[in-house]
Amino acid sequence: MGVLAHAGYEEIYSFRQDYDFVACFQADAWLRKACCDVDEGFGRGTCNSPPFFHWERCCQSRFALPLLDDAVCFHQAGRTSSPQAKPSVEEPVVFLWDAKTGGNTLRQMMFESLADFGMLQQSHISGSLHPNIAGTPFLVKNYPPDVLGHFVAVAGHFDWRVMSALRCGPHRRPKCVVLL
Repeated sequence: MGVLAHAGYEEIYSFRQDYDFVACFQADAWLRKACCDVDEGFGRGTCNSPPFFHWERCCQSRFALPLLDDAVCFHQAGRTSSPQAKPSVEEPVVFLWDAKTGGNTLRQMMFESLADFGMLQQSHISGSLHPNIAGTPFLVKNYPPDVLGHFVAVAGHFDWRVMSALRCGPHRRPKCVVLL
């Protein structure tokens, strides 16, 4: 995986497909063709079974994340906002942390709170019930855009591009906790 280009306001990422083909299709050529070959009238949507068997993960080898200005995602940069009782699609909670900063303790508390609210299916908390995905491009590779756009919480070793992946904007303003 690597950045191929800065195309205007996007970063474009490329992934090798050989691992995903094996993981998704277990070398079944017919299934791969039915799911990934859009020229045959199949593809995108014909074999979706989220969260981890879907077109984006199994077939897509390139994707782009738009570069966002902080003003797009937050009401006023540098200001704290009012507390919220629980996360929502409109105001998801994003928790980013570096190794050895106490992040696992807060991650566990976040996981337990989301479980109490019945919101684990609408979230990705790395290293808990969900796979330990490190890096925003890999998060995007493992979830379809419509799923990411409806998450109420994301936690992990990601970077600021996660805001773009979550489609933040005027109608989706995340609340953030960052430990460095």
